[in-house]
Amino acid sequence: MKINSVKEYVKILNRWKRNGTNGKINLQDISLVYAWNYVPEQVVLDVIAHYDYVDVSNSLTPSDVNEWKNKVLFKN
Repeated sequence: MKINSVKEYVKILNRWKRNGTNGKINLQDISLVYAWNYVPEQVVLDVIAHYDYVDVSNSLTPSDVNEWKNKVLFKN
């Protein structure tokens, strides 16, 4: 699936039924959706900032997003 905007990304995250969480979107949720779909890196950065992970989004560049995803998902 191709996701081209923050609005589309947020819609997918909000519809996703996550077990064992408090309902707040976390970085693992964001990285999983990125891993499963085609998403431009800049959209991922905007989504991270949208959910108030500003310190994370400010420290990343679009070329760092794939490496960030691997660190979040695989704890590398």
